[in-house]
Amino acid sequence: MSSVKRFGAQIASYALLAALSHGVADGHELPYPVGTVYAVTQGNNTGSHTGIEAWAYDFGIGVGQPIVASDSGTVKLVMKTSSQYGCSSSYANDGNYVVVDHGNGQSSLYLHLKQNSVVVVKGDNVVKGQKIGEVGNSGWICGTHLHYQLFKSCTSWYCQSVPVLFAPRLRSPAQGTKATSTSVKFVWESIPYATVYRLVVSQYADFRGYNDTSRTCDGTCFTTTTSSTTYTKTLNNANFKYYVRIRSSDDTGARSVSPWSNAWFLTP
Repeated sequence: MSSVKRFGAQIASYALLAALSHGVADGHELPYPVGTVYAVTQGNNTGSHTGIEAWAYDFGIGVGQPIVASDSGTVKLVMKTSSQYGCSSSYANDGNYVVVDHGNGQSSLYLHLKQNSVVVVKGDNVVKGQKIGEVGNSGWICGTHLHYQLFKSCTSWYCQSVPVLFAPRLRSPAQGTKATSTSVKFVWESIPYATVYRLVVSQYADFRGYNDTSRTCDGTCFTTTTSSTTYTKTLNNANFKYYVRIRSSDDTGARSVSPWSNAWFLTP
């Protein structure tokens, strides 16, 4: 690869389709730890995800893998003792789950958890990214997965789902990675329904100079429909940190956008 050292950045985030009429929530992160990537095995308004489950997601996560709170809130309901499961509606009430109330009229459901793997109890306050349990085989399932849905808070554990936008995740390079070359290739996972990606490179941690309304900046901004781009400006021209972040959008008239990813930086 000659003298050009390339760094990759991956984002795992799914389904950015968002209509304002549905009251789309943002600020949620994916319900599994940073550093892991899983496929969406069933998305919105497809297969069994209709009606109450129309805006649900199934993630192909294996037995015993941890799941985390997508946003902060209070544990409202827990079921953790079931060992029953099968590909039949007769198991519909046998799934282990956690419901977290986010305090804004919405709650998150994490369903099909491993028996006795839940590490929170009703009334616990949890923060975004905190482990709440592990994926397992419980309830009505036809293959191991985590079922996640954001829903309008109600008295039950199973209520009408609503759309949710997951924040993108920048994967690497790690904070403080040395940028000794003059070219950096940024790569991220494509996101269903996203038609554009906006990447901002800045010498400032607060990304000053970036205008989110006009989508312009006095530093470097990329707007691309691809899942990778190369930044060719010399990085080692001074003792600066170069902060990088990205967001995605379906770019419809509703301007449906994900929250910004957490920023990481390159040092020359």
